[in-house]
Amino acid sequence: MGFDRLISFFNKNMPNICEELYDVPQIVANHIYFDMNFMIYNCISELEKEINKIIIIIFGVSYTDINIINSKLKNIFDKFHWSKLNVVMNDVLDGNDINEILLSFNKFLDEHIIELLGWYLYNTLNHHIINTHPLQFIKSINLFFDGIPTYAKIIEQRRRRVKNYLESKHRKKLFNEYFNNIINTIIVEDDIMFDYFDWINNMYSFDKSLGPYSPILIYLSEFINKTLKENYKNINIYVNNSYNNGESDYKIFRHIKENNIDCSIAIHSCDSDFIFLVLWYQLISTTNYNDVNIMFINYSYNLTNYNKSVYFGKKLIASILDRYNSINNIDDVSINIVYDFLSLLLLFGNDIIPISYELGAELSLKQIFEAHFQLYTSSSFVINLNNVNIINFNNLSVWLENIKNSNSFLIIILNRFYKMNYNNILLLIEKHKTHDDIIKNINETELVLQTKNFYLDNNSYQTLYNYIIFKSENMIDDVFNRHYKIFYDEIKNAQNEYNNMTKNINTKEYLKQFISLNQIFFLNFDLYSPYNTIYCNDNLAPSISMILQFIKMNEMNILQKETNAIIKTFNKDVYFNPISHHLFITPYILDTKNLMNFNMEHIESMMNIVNNKIKGCWLDFNNLNEFNLKKIDPNVFINLCNSLILFYQDNVINKLFIDNKLIN
Repeated sequence: MGFDRLISFFNKNMPNICEELYDVPQIVANHIYFDMNFMIYNCISELEKEINKIIIIIFGVSYTDINIINSKLKNIFDKFHWSKLNVVMNDVLDGNDINEILLSFNKFLDEHIIELLGWYLYNTLNHHIINTHPLQFIKSINLFFDGIPTYAKIIEQRRRRVKNYLESKHRKKLFNEYFNNIINTIIVEDDIMFDYFDWINNMYSFDKSLGPYSPILIYLSEFINKTLKENYKNINIYVNNSYNNGESDYKIFRHIKENNIDCSIAIHSCDSDFIFLVLWYQLISTTNYNDVNIMFINYSYNLTNYNKSVYFGKKLIASILDRYNSINNIDDVSINIVYDFLSLLLLFGNDIIPISYELGAELSLKQIFEAHFQLYTSSSFVINLNNVNIINFNNLSVWLENIKNSNSFLIIILNRFYKMNYNNILLLIEKHKTHDDIIKNINETELVLQTKNFYLDNNSYQTLYNYIIFKSENMIDDVFNRHYKIFYDEIKNAQNEYNNMTKNINTKEYLKQFISLNQIFFLNFDLYSPYNTIYCNDNLAPSISMILQFIKMNEMNILQKETNAIIKTFNKDVYFNPISHHLFITPYILDTKNLMNFNMEHIESMMNIVNNKIKGCWLDFNNLNEFNLKKIDPNVFINLCNSLILFYQDNVINKLFIDNKLIN
């Protein structure tokens, strides 16, 4: 789902909520689940670094003592994943000069890179299993790969790929601009002297745009399934591969629910969404008196220099109830408050629901729970379990209005856009209750905008290279990044600016997405579908005032019933297939060589037809202003693409274009 800063929100508000883990088997679990995509991307990144280290060593042959060269290479080739390929160093790096050695090494990589990655991934998985869990308690190990997700997530995949593609274009341009006139290019790194630009020009880069049907993912799922079964003969191994639609997080919880998995469950991932999902699943299990103890093992940084911590579902619930009690000075709050809290978290914004400037991780639990207490004193709640009208919008309105009146907008923008100390912001808001008083009493020395800075060290080529990456990211950040950064030059005008930004947002579509998520999570997860096409066109959430006005003017139970009916219509036959999904999330494909990877004879003609019907669907680097990132009706795109694919595959029509004009 892509929650932003959710882990930090929990840690900030409940400091003792997680436990640090070390490489000892201390966490008892009967069923272990791995979110595989995060692990694959980290393994690719680390293996890529290792390969590029070998290339550095190769270029160091002309300048560095041969004993150092051999020692460095031996340290790498002795590692588990290289040894499993029976690598003979002198054979892999055979040649009379550096160019021949590079050719030999690249030939080896072309033939063995996927198998090498497979062993690296297996060794990483095995390490985390045996160094986290006592083996005698494990009944099953379950691996889940991302498949084609819901449309709202596909939009986010499209945004990320476009952003990465444009950054790479800018990087190449900037690289030539900054490095062309440099003469002395010999540097020393880790005792190896080498020509920096020879290395840069020969760096190994792994294609990280791995779609669900990519041969690499398919190979890895089969390879890991086979090797784990050979190594853990008394443990049930289950692999849910990328052929199965849906993101791995949703697929994991569907598997747990449909198979009535109980006892102790551990989920490994670096995706902060799992703290929400573990809390949610523990909550419904506790409510239904199921014997489940679920935990989230969170990885931060990377898999070689990583921190690992665990969040227990039961501890999360207990901590939330305890905080509500202490904040509102009561003794025994109902567990229903946790359902309301989870529902509100959805409004913080994620990959599916646009972010808000009035609701977010910058708020404190004190504000949120004090704002809710008016409902609690009258035994009122937002979530009505096991009812199609899952949300009591009148109660939600009371809660949202109270949050708004706590100056949530100022708290969020002062945190998000200015370098003000968080505690100073809270003290300021506490002391001065009105918007105008707060503005008047802000210490102007703290009103420094949050901007990215990069301090360039002219003595380091690597720093200069990193600066180019930094600069290329910033060049397109405001256009294709999510709507995180709208800086307010004058804090006094921020509210008016915000009102103007949000006045044309489609509140109905936003609330429909919010309703659909609540129905999926709180109606026993039966409504979850990976073929869901509900989405929001807007990059930003409507203001709380707009939400309150919409609720006041509309019959929200009717909208909930309409949304429920829509959710039940989704099915695989009218959804993205591998080709239409890949084309949609790679809209720049006409500008790359990747088009040749398709076996369809008429793929380019098909794309031209789509662009004729849906303006700006594909990205033209020379006409970026015409590109349509997300305001595309998914049903129009799906029906058009899938129909054309069938036409071409069945040879119903041989040619639909004459001089690039569509024949009607």
